[in-house]
Amino acid sequence: MSNLIKLYSLKIFAELNLAADHWQFYHIDGRDEAAERLNRDVEQHLATHGPKDIGQVLKPYSKWGATDSEGYNALAWILDELGLDSDCYI
Repeated sequence: MSNLIKLYSLKIFAELNLAADHWQFYHIDGRDEAAERLNRDVEQHLATHGPKDIGQVLKPYSKWGATDSEGYNALAWILDELGLDSDCYI
């Protein structure tokens, strides 16, 4: 019997409608549009890569505070709502 390693790829299809207040973005210009783009980026990441390295999607939105703990908390909430253990991915 040979050793066999099974690799699984988890891809998730979700539709997010989190507002800038949900992401707890700073109150500066462009926050609503940034929240909409971040929603789409999270959806795209989940669909193509699954939850692995999901925190990377926050970096382009650091101007609005996405890389503060609140942004990671919002991602954890999303993963938890999807039935995933956020502690494994964030």
